[in-house]
Amino acid sequence: MADIILICLVLLFASFVQAASGFGYAIAAMAFLPIFLPLTDGMMLTIICSFPIMLYLYIKNMKHVNYRIAVLPLVFSLAGALVGMMLLVNSPNALALRILGGFLVALAIYFFMFSEKIKIPNNRISASVAGLVSGLTGGFFNIGGPPVVLFYSVAAKDKKEYLATLQFLFLCMSVVKFTYFAATLGISKQVLTIAPFGVGISVVGMVLGMLVFNKLSGKVVHRVVYVIMALSGLWYLFS
Repeated sequence: MADIILICLVLLFASFVQAASGFGYAIAAMAFLPIFLPLTDGMMLTIICSFPIMLYLYIKNMKHVNYRIAVLPLVFSLAGALVGMMLLVNSPNALALRILGGFLVALAIYFFMFSEKIKIPNNRISASVAGLVSGLTGGFFNIGGPPVVLFYSVAAKDKKEYLATLQFLFLCMSVVKFTYFAATLGISKQVLTIAPFGVGISVVGMVLGMLVFNKLSGKVVHRVVYVIMALSGLWYLFS
């Protein structure tokens, strides 16, 4: 019961970050969940609990989705995700955690030092590479946002199109990842037990985040998450 409460607090924080700043559910959740659960269970729980939020955001903004710029990154993301998931299910949990740790540290360094300096061209090569890398990292770590975020920041014509198209891609990826893990590993008893609480608390976190959306600086929220990512990554690397 103590672990369930702590996991729910993690999911509350993750959904709050997502609603208050626009993205970050998977990053915040995967920084903590592997402390309590095997990596694959943590990914499955994150996928299940984040799905209602992504579905709501997609339905709310679906008229702004640009399917033309969504297709190519999505195709390559699906291909990359299948490779990433196959690598994950065939990797020992201890090794996967150390790889996750290194990835979190590298991602934190990227966000702190380079995210606002790197610009990529809006062309098919960029769309394909961003989709492929996003799929690989999304399949292995359940953190696939940064590459496609970078691409859509230049490909989308405005903020509404950017956010809506991202939600469409993430929603499609979540369906594929859930189907793959359910078919290959099944859904563990732990995940089935925690998921109803996790979904409910994620909705609460989303509502709280939306209430303070205009009062908090998204940049500050993200910087807090990046520090947590770096510390969590170091923990997974050296524990």
